[in-house]
Amino acid sequence: MALRQIKSHCTTILQAEDCLIEIIDSGAAVLAYLETAPNPPDLLILDVMMPKMDGFEVVRHLRESTKFQFIPILLVTSFARANASYLLIKTEEDLKMT
Repeated sequence: MALRQIKSHCTTILQAEDCLIEIIDSGAAVLAYLETAPNPPDLLILDVMMPKMDGFEVVRHLRESTKFQFIPILLVTSFARANASYLLIKTEEDLKMT
């Protein structure tokens, strides 16, 4: 499933539940948006492969921030199955939660 389809499906499902949605096109823009948003989101859904800063890097920044470390995050990807081992290794290295 292509990223565009994943984004479309997520948007449809969340809008049906009356969720407010902001679609932001890069990892760096996510961090900038959060700094200026009047309220933090209830959930972030991040693509692993975003331009300028990937989803793992965004998570790292957020977990280091006392202001945003509590926000639940769902990472999604349209990676092929062949890259699944890379994701597992990257997740364990970069996203260890204590």
